[in-house]
This record gives sequence, C-alpha cells and structure tokens, in this order.
Amino acid sequence: MCIFCTINCIYFCALQCSFPHAQDEALLLTTRKVQYRCMSQLSPAELITRGQQFINQMEPKKDPGSRNNSSVGVGGINRYLISVCVEYLQQPVALKEEGLFRVPGDSSLMKALHRDFQSHTVSKEHLRWSVMEQKDPNTVSGLLKLHLRENGLLSQQSLDQLLPHVGSRDHEMLAETVVEMLPPDELQPLLEVVSLMATIVMEPWAQDNKMNPRTLGIACGLSIFPSLDPGTATALLETLVKKNKVLQESQTIL
Repeated sequence: MCIFCTINCIYFCALQCSFPHAQDEALLLTTRKVQYRCMSQLSPAELITRGQQFINQMEPKKDPGSRNNSSVGVGGINRYLISVCVEYLQQPVALKEEGLFRVPGDSSLMKALHRDFQSHTVSKEHLRWSVMEQKDPNTVSGLLKLHLRENGLLSQQSLDQLLPHVGSRDHEMLAETVVEMLPPDELQPLLEVVSLMATIVMEPWAQDNKMNPRTLGIACGLSIFPSLDPGTATALLETLVKKNKVLQESQTIL
C-alpha cells in the first residue's frame, strides 16, 4: 500500500471508528496535514485522479430535496454562503493554512453547515457566526467547494460558450472573454472566488500555505467547473487565478 493510501486509511478510521482518541480534533487536523504532505509528492496527473477518488469517498452526497429550497439563490448558488466563506478565508490565520483548499475538512460538519445555509429557519447572523467560529480553515474551504460543486457556479450554456476559448494561448484574451460572456449573476460570484484564490497564491501567504495557481486548479477546478473534464477544469481555473487582475479590470470597464 502506498503512503497516500495508508494515510487515507488512517484518516477514514479516525473519522469513523469508535475509539475515543480517533475523535480528537487535534488528531484529525494533524492527520489531514500529513495527508496533504503525502499528496504534495504526487504528480499533477496522480493528484487529479486520486483527488477525484477522494472527493467521491469523502464529501456528502447531494440531498435530493435541496434543489427546491428557495433560500438558495439564482441557479442554485447561495451568494451569502460564498461571501461568508470568502470573508473567513481572507483572514490571515486562514491564508497561512498549509494546503488550503487541498486538505479535506470535517465532512460531517461541512454537511451540517451546508444544510443550515439552505434552511429557511436559520438567520443570516447565526449562519455567519457558525462559519466564523470554525477553528479549521479546511472545513470552510471544503464547505465552499461542496456548495460550488453541488450547485454549479456557471450554467452549462455559459460553459459551452467558453469551452472553445479555453485552449487559447492568449490568457488575457480568455480572461476578457469570460467577463464579456458571463451574465452578472454568474460573473460576480466567480470573480469573488477567483479573487480569493489569487490572494492565496500571493506572498507572503503562499510561503506558508504552499499553494500556487496550478495546485488550486487541481484542487478546485472540478468543484467550480464540474461538467468539464479534469484537465480542462484545472487549466481554466489556473488561468483565471493567474489573470485575476485582468478579470477585475475588465469587469470594472464593463
């Protein structure tokens, strides 16, 4: 068994078994960090393949009834959830977290938080508090990834329009095309998420979190563009993170 699989087994046992020491939060955090370091040794191709396997195993399945919840915004996206997660992840303590968006968070807690955001019965103040009180930034980044993947940040029509431009070597033109093509209700949350990721890969944060546009593309590409193939999703997000300044400037002009 490879190191990656061994750490995966340790992690799943820590989450699922009944031994008291396995439920210790510090142990779970340490296990996730060790897992990240093992993943860092894999090639990009291996990361895409094994990362998708990990996602399928770890993250909660979609609630069949969640589509009909009117508290979720246009296209299924909850803009408030995105804003609160971004607010939390922009804090220095979160930006310094090694493997941010790559290390998995607490799956059960992410599911509970996600359910609360889709509920009519929980106030915005409590929802924000429930996120801002989290001690593990990976749980909040995981919540954001979960929501984006389950609800689709961009419509299939928008993705179909963008797809012919993804392979362009003119990355600035691609960024400008994204701004021109996307409707406002899809463009604004995309810019918010990409801007956060552009901050994550900046110094001094990147020195601590060990993330760059490529690793963010691998970790989050399929969450933001779930209907694309892994390579295309990775390349598109990587390019957008690198060209965040062009995105923001183009949006200002429009």
